[in-house]
Amino acid sequence: MSGDDYVPVPYGGQFGTPLHDVEKGFAPMYGSRTKFYGIIDFFFESAYINGFTPGLQNAYIGAFCKPNGKFQCSATYHYLATATELSRLNRTLGHSIELQASYRFSKDISLGAGYTQMQGTETMDRLKQGEGKKRANWGWFSLVISPNIFTTKW
Repeated sequence: MSGDDYVPVPYGGQFGTPLHDVEKGFAPMYGSRTKFYGIIDFFFESAYINGFTPGLQNAYIGAFCKPNGKFQCSATYHYLATATELSRLNRTLGHSIELQASYRFSKDISLGAGYTQMQGTETMDRLKQGEGKKRANWGWFSLVISPNIFTTKW
């Protein structure tokens, strides 16, 4: 995601005054950022000082496995960094690992689950104002029931 060209970060951790006139940080006008940020909910609706953002660089590698027609799973590693340079800080925000699995019981019923663990860096801690150095863990379960109630042929 794009970010402002240069965002100074004072030693106390909060953003300083940007050194440019045009904000280039990614901010959708309508809707949710989750569509663009994916499962990384830690960056969803981030509260950055003065509305400026250093952007997000998400380099990832993963594997997908579908041993049979009903079960599938995946694992993904993410390297997270700011998209722009910061004064006094390294660009690396942290690392995360995501695991996901789903099982389709029938055409209309499936069960999914996921787990993510993220470890932040000092940069994350400073930019997220104390939330970054800690290890973040979260998981989810999803039962999807989608019967075909009404059908028509033309």
